[in-house]
Amino acid sequence: FIWLMRLERCKEALRAAAGKRSSVSEIAFAWGFNSSAHFCRMFKAQFGVSPRDFQRLELDRGEGKDAVLHH
Repeated sequence: FIWLMRLERCKEALRAAAGKRSSVSEIAFAWGFNSSAHFCRMFKAQFGVSPRDFQRLELDRGEGKDAVLHH
């Protein structure tokens, strides 16, 4: 349960940091993971996408919203 909660918080932090300079490792370490490789494996197993790809998807999704709002 605790790992799942940490992964959820990391997911939120990755979403908030999309397009910014926060690294996946910094976020993982901030939420108690001691290995970025272990974090990446757990994140992908839980959410079906790597943390980096998740950030890219969130960034693309955010840019899509901005494009719609500005047209």
